[in-house]
Amino acid sequence: MRYFDLFNGAIRVNGFVFLLNTLLLLHFIINYFWSSYRKGFKVDFWHAKAFLIFVVPILIMYPTAASYWHEWRMGHAVFSVQPYVNQAYLINAVGYIAAYAGYYFYNVTRHRTLAYFIVDRVNRPFARLTYFALLNRTGMHFLFGLGIFFSTVFLAIAVPRYGLNFQLRDYSLADPTIKPLLNFTLASYVPIVLMLFGIRYYQFREKVIALYFCVFAFVLFFSGSRSGFLLPLLNLIVFYAIVKRRRISLTAILLLGFTFLMTAFYLGALRNGENTSFGSLINNFSLNLFYGNNFSDITDFAWVLTGWDGRFLNGMTYVAGLLSFIPRSLSELRETYTFGVFTARAVGFNPTMHAGFHIGPYGEIFLNFNWIGVVVLGFSSGYVLRYVDASIKEQINGHEPHLILKIYSLSIIFVFVNSFYNTNGFWANYILIFVLLSAYGVRQIVRNINRAQSRYLSPISTAHH
Repeated sequence: MRYFDLFNGAIRVNGFVFLLNTLLLLHFIINYFWSSYRKGFKVDFWHAKAFLIFVVPILIMYPTAASYWHEWRMGHAVFSVQPYVNQAYLINAVGYIAAYAGYYFYNVTRHRTLAYFIVDRVNRPFARLTYFALLNRTGMHFLFGLGIFFSTVFLAIAVPRYGLNFQLRDYSLADPTIKPLLNFTLASYVPIVLMLFGIRYYQFREKVIALYFCVFAFVLFFSGSRSGFLLPLLNLIVFYAIVKRRRISLTAILLLGFTFLMTAFYLGALRNGENTSFGSLINNFSLNLFYGNNFSDITDFAWVLTGWDGRFLNGMTYVAGLLSFIPRSLSELRETYTFGVFTARAVGFNPTMHAGFHIGPYGEIFLNFNWIGVVVLGFSSGYVLRYVDASIKEQINGHEPHLILKIYSLSIIFVFVNSFYNTNGFWANYILIFVLLSAYGVRQIVRNINRAQSRYLSPISTAHH
């Protein structure tokens, strides 16, 4: 496909693909205006998630994905990815279109299909488990104590080896003896519980929960875990904006978005030992945004395609993801087919030193099941995303008590669906279930103890009267 260069090669696009991309962006904006903004939601779950998962890394970044300006981070490999950029884009664009097909299918059918029955029946027990786990303060204390224990163990091992610095996460990823502990603690457990603390605090405004939140945020920030630190905060802002509806301004949302970008670049600069002055961050803002590795899904997918032999994986990376509770060193299958390992090797990197690539929400499913996989995952994930979006809006319109707890609980099914976009972090699903069961189990234990005490004290109280 022929490319057209603009602004000295900063933008490099194919005419047909650029037209398709423009139409998809316009559709998203129009759909947001009519189905969210005009109905009183400055932010809703569908458009917030679609914007973060699809629009930013795929639609907004396409015009710069094929630019030679990526050479500063990719080296001469930038020249070999050029023939594959449009293919990488179209794969993800087809998945995005299929997701909107799932969205419209839900709108037309609502509660009248087998698909709704299955999704609702799967989500209901997890939503109930999440709600009651959040409702119990004692469970939050238990999760904090457990998190402090795991974090202390990790730091006690990692700090003597690598020092207390912002590269601690990167050093630990390359150390197979402590990498599993890093993945459990800082990549999964602490971010998951941080999110729960944020939801709990927003509902009840408890100072001790705010303290727990700050402690875990501090641990994540100074470990160098950008996604672990920022994604829970971003999700909290999304739920806050949904609840506030008309009372939050788009200007405030845009300012928060800019602040998050700058924080991400700041943490990246700290982790890489670069200049962290505000002036330097501003000067490099465009370079990091459009040509860095923060939203480089299309370019990185094209990079992976250059090293792919064309043989589809037939679900093996998903099997490896489902078995992610087994360390890679103990499983030949996981050592070969863990998706981060596969993408790193495809590009020629050592998987013990490189965590792999994000190649868009539909890159992995394509490499496993071709175009049919892209369409199936796109349609089903779009349907589930719309189910969550509609369920949340029904709760808000009903003015339910404990509103933020309930709408977060209703979204839990999309956490699981989201992990099928990239199975590198699939183990987080198991840790999420462990966290919820732990908090819920503590709740049940406390309730049983209180009931036993009540039955024991009741006759004594009656005798005194």
